[in-house]
Amino acid sequence: MTEPSIRFSFFLGLLLLFSILESIYPRRGRVHPRSFRWPNNLAVLAAGTLVGRAIPSLLPLSASLLAAQQGVGLFHMAAIPG
Repeated sequence: MTEPSIRFSFFLGLLLLFSILESIYPRRGRVHPRSFRWPNNLAVLAAGTLVGRAIPSLLPLSASLLAAQQGVGLFHMAAIPG
């Protein structure tokens, strides 16, 4: 098994475990039904995952664009044509 499949298996296992525990031992009364809460919670999880993967790849790009705009960095210090 690969590392991502192991992570996903643990995620699904823990999700199943906690969903069972939530139905057996609720901490408080439900205001909204589970059919409303779970899709919203999974959507927040998916959005957080996408943002968490996008930020590290977009941060160097935005830093380089800011450096070029401000005129700082090695390319502006050295006399490199272009």
